[in-house]
Amino acid sequence: VSGQAPCNRFFGPVESDGMALRFGGLGATMMACEYLDEEHAFLTALGGVETALRDGDRLTLSGGGHDLVFSLAP
Repeated sequence: VSGQAPCNRFFGPVESDGMALRFGGLGATMMACEYLDEEHAFLTALGGVETALRDGDRLTLSGGGHDLVFSLAP
């Protein structure tokens, strides 16, 4: 998996089996910005993901007491 968090790019391995999904050993670049607290919360939630559910243009990643919801930009 790879992507852009609020400040840094992140990357790491992913395992999936049906709806089960896990990201392991996430790494990130080390740029500073004013949103590091938000980025830490996002990457922590991403590291706890256990399931993925796609509903149309919406993807929900859940686990660790968090739901991360992504949708296509209009």
